[in-house]
Amino acid sequence: AIGYGLPAVFNGDEPHHVDVAVSFGRGSLNTGVFKYPTLWMYVLFLLYAAGFILWSGAGLWRSPQAFGELFVRDPAGFYLAGRLAATAFSLTGLWWVYRAGCLAGGRASGALAAALIAVSPSLVELAHTAKPDSMMFSLAAWSWWQAMAYLSLGGGNRLFLCAAGVGLSISSQYTAAPLAVLVPAAWQARRLSRPGRGDGLVVLAAALAIVPLLFVAGSPFVLLDAPSFARDLRDSWAAYGAGDGAAAGW
Repeated sequence: AIGYGLPAVFNGDEPHHVDVAVSFGRGSLNTGVFKYPTLWMYVLFLLYAAGFILWSGAGLWRSPQAFGELFVRDPAGFYLAGRLAATAFSLTGLWWVYRAGCLAGGRASGALAAALIAVSPSLVELAHTAKPDSMMFSLAAWSWWQAMAYLSLGGGNRLFLCAAGVGLSISSQYTAAPLAVLVPAAWQARRLSRPGRGDGLVVLAAALAIVPLLFVAGSPFVLLDAPSFARDLRDSWAAYGAGDGAAAGW
C-alpha cells in the first residue's frame, strides 16, 4: 500500500518535505523554515534531480519548467519516490539491527531483533510516508551497530563512525538528539569491560566533535541562517508547551 491515498495526500507532514525539496529547484538550498532539519529534504531533492534527468533526457527533451508543471499537475510520482526512499532506509535499518544483534548475542539474537522491529507498527507506518523518520531510524541503527562493534572489537574508527551516524541522524530529525549519549557511553563501556584496552580522552573528544559537524553538514543553514533557525526553535518550544507558552516539561 505504498501509494495509499495518491493523488490525494492524507499525511499532513508529507507535503512540507516534498514541497521544500521541489523548491530547491529555484536555485537556493535554504529552506527558510526549520521545523525539521534539512538532510531528508536534500535527499529528496537529489532523487528529484535524478528523476528530471531521466524524464527530460538531461534537459534535451523537456525543460525544467515542464518538470515544475508536472509537479503542479500530478505530484503523485514525487510522493511515491519519497515513500520508496523511506522504505529503502527502513530496510537498511533492519540490516543494521541484525548486525548489532549478532554482536550482542549471535545470529539468533540478530534475527530475532530484526524480525521484531520489522513488524513494529509505528516503523511500518512511517515507512509508507515521504518523511525523515525512516532515515533517522536507519542512521540510528547504524550508530548502535558501530557502538556495539566498538565495544566488542575496539578501534577508534568505529567510535568515529558511530558519531557520524548520530550526527546525521539528528540532521534527519531533531528528536534523535538524545542518541548523542551513545558515543561517550560506548567509549566508557569499552574502558570498563576491557581495562587497559580502551581509548583515551582525545579519541572521545574527536568523536564528540564529529556529532555537531555532521549535523551541520546535513543541515548547513542552521548556521548560515541562524536567526530563522532560532525563531523556529522558539515557535516549536511554545507549540509543544502549555497554553501560556511555557515549556511542557519532561
